[in-house]
Amino acid sequence: MREQRRLDYLQAMGITQWLPRQPLPHAPESRWLPPAANQPDHESIDRLSEQHHIPARVAAEILSLDDRSSSVASRATNMARDTQSTTDGVTKTAESVSVSQALAETLQVPEFTLHWLWLTSTTLWVCDHTQDVRLFQAVAPRVLRALQQPLYTLQTPPSFTWPFIRSRQHDQSSAVAQQALMAQWQYFETQGVQRVITFGDTAQQWLTRVSAPICYRHDDIQQWAMEPQSKRALWHALRAQSAL
Repeated sequence: MREQRRLDYLQAMGITQWLPRQPLPHAPESRWLPPAANQPDHESIDRLSEQHHIPARVAAEILSLDDRSSSVASRATNMARDTQSTTDGVTKTAESVSVSQALAETLQVPEFTLHWLWLTSTTLWVCDHTQDVRLFQAVAPRVLRALQQPLYTLQTPPSFTWPFIRSRQHDQSSAVAQQALMAQWQYFETQGVQRVITFGDTAQQWLTRVSAPICYRHDDIQQWAMEPQSKRALWHALRAQSAL
């Protein structure tokens, strides 16, 4: 079985791949393992896993992600402080409302689909579910042929859809969605992808959250198709990247 098909089966079954937490004996140094000092403790992992009914591995990834960024409570408190009133009573009310809103937004399950087109070894084309997918699939090859770039049929999942499973027993909040998308983007990086072209505001927002290098973006592919200046901007962006 090919590696990509195996990964697709595991993803469809909801199985998270195992990675060692410590370097294996006589193995070369790994660039994937985070420093041991940054690892969450087992008690925190078990507590989060039981609270949200998710595998311990997913809980560990979420906690690691939270360590690399500010926590939900910290972000909510900062939001409240920026908008707090001069009186103590109003300040407490503003903080309480802001914290509640931030927690609600974090726990809310996002719904979106990202469609991939991987036609050259270093550039990934992405559009979201709000776009005309057929037009998107027709535009990308036409533009690349005009640039006289060789096209490949690179094996990749056709799309990334969230929530992955319609179930209330699994945590599928924004933090988990970002972690899953980060894993997908890291796969593309290991295969040599260096830049991304996006169509749609949702695609832009989510790929920005995983630090994907976007070299060109547009909110609407149908509008892009009717704007000569937008086509020219994409052309120049691709020419500049190909000259590197």
